[in-house]
Amino acid sequence: MQNHDSIAGGLAHYGVSWATHPIQREHDLSIRVGEFHRLKAVRPPLSRSEVMARVKGRDTRPELRVRRALHLAGLRYRLQARELTGRPDIVFRRARIAIFVHGCFWHRHSGCEHARMPKSRPEFWEPKLSANKERDERNRKQLEAEGWIVITIWECETRDSAALQEFVNRIQKLVRSQALLYSR
Repeated sequence: MQNHDSIAGGLAHYGVSWATHPIQREHDLSIRVGEFHRLKAVRPPLSRSEVMARVKGRDTRPELRVRRALHLAGLRYRLQARELTGRPDIVFRRARIAIFVHGCFWHRHSGCEHARMPKSRPEFWEPKLSANKERDERNRKQLEAEGWIVITIWECETRDSAALQEFVNRIQKLVRSQALLYSR
């Protein structure tokens, strides 16, 4: 059994003082020592700037879902092809297929509930998000002009396992047909 000091120190780590915690008698200690892992650490709330600074450009959850599904289907690909316009998230070089995994909010997925405009500071968000959408279209046209097949999968589609499997099946057929075409 742990002593009183080590438990009190553990509580302090979680932002709880011994005097205010409901476990105050010795016989309660033996029963509730295992419950300390459920105490939540008290952290100050993050500012919007700090939250936005944590948004990643690669290895996002939707991208990882798509990569995992493609890999399970036996497909091998390259990531973040820097030499290609727009740096596609997933690339099948031999088949000349570029896949973009777009977040519904950041890339303005039309008709999606996740693509709504923020209510705060619309004068900032409107041009920023419109510019993202315009850039996506320019990148698509450039890659298609270079002979690439460009496919976009949206974040909301990656959450639906049936839609994701349908996407993977489509990519499998496309990779096979394109690989045969370019291998000759």
